[in-house]
Amino acid sequence: MQANERKMVMARSKAAEVNLTVPSTLTGDHCYAWMAKQMDMYGKLPFKAWSIHSRLKVICGWYGGFRVSKKRGQRVVSHATQDARLNRILISFTDLWKLGFRIEEPRNLSGKHIDLLVQYWTGQMPALKETETKAPLSPSTIQNRLSCLRTLCIWLDKTGVVKETKFYATQLHDLKRSGIAECDKSWVGNDVDFDKVLAKAMAEQVEVGMQLLMISAFGLRLKESICFEVRQADPNRTSVWIQNGAKGGLGREVPVTTDRQREILSIVRQFAMSRPRVKHLGPADCSLLQSINRSYAVFKKIGVNKKDSGVTVHGLRHQFAHQIMEGEGLTPPVKGGARDQMPKEDRQAIEMMVSRVLGHSRTGITANYCGSSNARSAESLNITSFNSKGY
Repeated sequence: MQANERKMVMARSKAAEVNLTVPSTLTGDHCYAWMAKQMDMYGKLPFKAWSIHSRLKVICGWYGGFRVSKKRGQRVVSHATQDARLNRILISFTDLWKLGFRIEEPRNLSGKHIDLLVQYWTGQMPALKETETKAPLSPSTIQNRLSCLRTLCIWLDKTGVVKETKFYATQLHDLKRSGIAECDKSWVGNDVDFDKVLAKAMAEQVEVGMQLLMISAFGLRLKESICFEVRQADPNRTSVWIQNGAKGGLGREVPVTTDRQREILSIVRQFAMSRPRVKHLGPADCSLLQSINRSYAVFKKIGVNKKDSGVTVHGLRHQFAHQIMEGEGLTPPVKGGARDQMPKEDRQAIEMMVSRVLGHSRTGITANYCGSSNARSAESLNITSFNSKGY
């Protein structure tokens, strides 16, 4: 029996216990979602003797498989998102206990509790057994926790308990986060010799070296480089299709336009021929998670991290984005590019192209890799020429 069928059978049996009949059109997790909306969980399930963490786990189990955003529709969420959401909710209630509010019932969560949590997370107040306030958490961490608590309140029909993040901002903590790159995070911009790093990676593990080559040449994420289908390693191709390992499962086409890309495809092809039964660039004897962990272990060993070299593997994606932009005659803002280098429409078209090649769908995401030119001008930066090299 498939996992989805098992879930459906279990859901229907539970529904029968509380005199509910699940519509025949619903399957798997959709049965649980429908049941959660139809039944009073606190009246039908034996929650009285359960701990707060157990109750929260059940609630997240009922509702956690789906998004709550009306804009995105009734879409399922990944297991990683479900786990992260549950973990943040549990941490939040644990912090409430530290502050002296021993909530046993999730429905008792109120706006007062949220206000105190924000004060604790921003370092404005200590817990009961702490003599000093802790260092404030980053705005992104606080926003993520508030978002998960807001989702929990929606599940519990307590919409409005967790307000928008801006309502919790103070003069000391504005809680604003920005993904816009303020400095050059590429390897070239930080004087990191790619060839030397590649040689070290190859000496440690050839698969990791191949992943670095694909990341540098096609701007892949690490997971995408591990899952890359080696059957596409043909230097005569005009593009490669990236699907396996892509964020959100959204595939994209990356053009093959340079000799370096074709050379790397040839190298990968030769490597793939040496182990014909393996269809990806990860170690043959490892699962995907093991491959990712092994790659990061190699990167740490050869010094590819902020502490040792000032860059991360993701910096190669930044570098790839810069190369595309420069190839179109536009200097990235993090390299001194000004807002008036070219007409707005042309600049936005290039930014959208960069975004799509990197696997995104919004123009604004380009600023996370190349910076924002809103505060720059060619006159103030004295920029008179552009890099017209191809990528």
